[in-house]
Amino acid sequence: MQRVMRKQSQVEELASLLSEECHSVEDVHEMIKKLFKGTLESMLEAEMEEYLGYEKHSNIGDLSGNSRNGYNTKKIQSELVFHPVSF
Repeated sequence: MQRVMRKQSQVEELASLLSEECHSVEDVHEMIKKLFKGTLESMLEAEMEEYLGYEKHSNIGDLSGNSRNGYNTKKIQSELVFHPVSF
């Protein structure tokens, strides 16, 4: 129950922050798309770090054959729209 209330509080705080920057429905939609994109990119980056076993820009992966070598852009379809994300 405590966790649900904390999450609700976080949602309300985020909504309040977004409302300060948005003046129309289009602004809200654009902000939500940016938030969704940033969240997905962060999640994919964390997943990559977990998979490879080292953080971004770490020298651990150098010459291991298992190092990062750039980004790929993919389109992810959600209920809102297609979102290009880089990971």
